[in-house]
Amino acid sequence: MDLSVPSGTTTVVIGPSGCGKSILLRLINGLLLSDSGEISLFGQILSANIDWRALSLRMGYVIQEGGLFPVWSKNFI
Repeated sequence: MDLSVPSGTTTVVIGPSGCGKSILLRLINGLLLSDSGEISLFGQILSANIDWRALSLRMGYVIQEGGLFPVWSKNFI
Protein backbone atom coordinates (compact mmCIF):
# COMPACT_ATOMS: atom_id res chain seq x y z
CA MET A 1 0.00 0.00 0.00
CA ASP A 2 1.19 3.49 -0.76
CA LEU A 3 -0.65 6.21 1.18
CA SER A 4 0.19 9.88 1.46
CA VAL A 5 -1.91 12.18 3.65
CA PRO A 6 -1.42 15.95 3.33
CA SER A 7 -0.58 17.82 6.53
CA GLY A 8 -3.53 19.49 8.24
CA THR A 9 -6.16 17.18 6.77
CA THR A 10 -8.52 14.72 8.38
CA THR A 11 -8.40 11.24 6.91
CA VAL A 12 -10.90 8.42 7.37
CA VAL A 13 -10.16 4.77 6.62
CA ILE A 14 -13.27 2.93 5.42
CA GLY A 15 -13.65 -0.64 4.20
CA PRO A 16 -15.29 -3.98 4.85
CA SER A 17 -14.49 -6.17 7.82
CA GLY A 18 -11.17 -7.92 7.48
CA CYS A 19 -9.64 -5.64 4.83
CA GLY A 20 -6.79 -4.37 7.08
CA LYS A 21 -8.03 -1.04 8.45
CA SER A 22 -7.15 -1.84 12.06
CA ILE A 23 -3.78 -3.33 11.09
CA LEU A 24 -2.95 -0.17 9.12
CA LEU A 25 -3.80 2.06 12.10
CA ARG A 26 -1.86 -0.15 14.52
CA LEU A 27 1.19 0.01 12.26
CA ILE A 28 0.97 3.80 12.02
CA ASN A 29 0.56 4.14 15.81
CA GLY A 30 3.42 1.77 16.56
CA LEU A 31 1.21 -0.80 18.23
CA LEU A 32 2.60 -3.25 15.64
CA LEU A 33 5.89 -3.23 13.75
CA SER A 34 5.88 -4.24 10.10
CA ASP A 35 7.67 -7.36 8.87
CA SER A 36 8.66 -5.60 5.66
CA GLY A 37 8.28 -2.28 3.92
CA GLU A 38 8.59 1.16 5.42
CA ILE A 39 6.25 3.54 7.23
CA SER A 40 7.15 7.21 7.45
CA LEU A 41 5.21 9.60 9.67
CA PHE A 42 5.92 13.30 10.19
CA GLY A 43 9.05 12.81 8.07
CA GLN A 44 10.41 10.08 10.35
CA ILE A 45 10.72 6.40 9.42
CA LEU A 46 8.95 4.33 12.06
CA SER A 47 11.09 1.65 13.70
CA ALA A 48 11.58 0.06 17.10
CA ASN A 49 14.26 2.67 17.90
CA ILE A 50 12.16 5.86 17.82
CA ASP A 51 10.50 7.71 20.71
CA TRP A 52 6.98 6.27 20.38
CA ARG A 53 5.63 8.33 23.28
CA ALA A 54 6.62 11.63 21.64
CA LEU A 55 5.18 10.43 18.34
CA SER A 56 1.89 9.34 19.92
CA LEU A 57 1.39 12.82 21.38
CA ARG A 58 1.14 14.15 17.80
CA MET A 59 -1.73 11.89 16.68
CA GLY A 60 -5.13 10.55 17.69
CA TYR A 61 -6.51 7.04 17.44
CA VAL A 62 -10.12 6.08 18.15
CA ILE A 63 -11.21 2.45 18.24
CA GLN A 64 -14.78 1.71 17.21
CA GLU A 65 -17.37 0.47 19.70
CA GLY A 66 -16.14 -0.97 23.03
CA GLY A 67 -12.56 -1.70 22.06
CA LEU A 68 -11.08 1.09 24.15
CA PHE A 69 -12.64 0.09 27.47
CA PRO A 70 -14.07 -3.41 26.95
CA VAL A 71 -14.95 -3.80 30.66
CA TRP A 72 -17.40 -0.91 30.46
CA SER A 73 -20.93 -1.83 29.52
CA LYS A 74 -23.54 0.49 28.04
CA ASN A 75 -25.17 0.54 31.50
CA PHE A 76 -21.92 1.77 33.06
CA ILE A 77 -21.50 4.91 30.94
